[in-house]
Amino acid sequence: MTHFPGLDRWQAERIVMQGLWTSTDDPASQILIEGSDVQEIYGGARMSRLFAQIAPRCEDAPNVGPVMIQTDPESRERFCYLIEDVSEDWLELIYFGNPNPLVYWR
Repeated sequence: MTHFPGLDRWQAERIVMQGLWTSTDDPASQILIEGSDVQEIYGGARMSRLFAQIAPRCEDAPNVGPVMIQTDPESRERFCYLIEDVSEDWLELIYFGNPNPLVYWR
């Protein structure tokens, strides 16, 4: 394996997104991002685990980005989210097809 510095356009976003996030709408709803794994947690119970990647855009979605594409490893179903905003303590995702943003804090 060889590392090519500067080739990952979203390295900064990828790094800052790591960790536990709590929904501003429902404090029982959380996501834990570790590497390329996204673990959905509700009320302390671990729910689905998804594989995530950051890409310039999603198929069948507006030509905007970057986006986070989450894939269920069992069903191969894909979910696409626009990364609207991300910082050390704020994450805002927009699921294409749903006008209400998903906002998380930590």
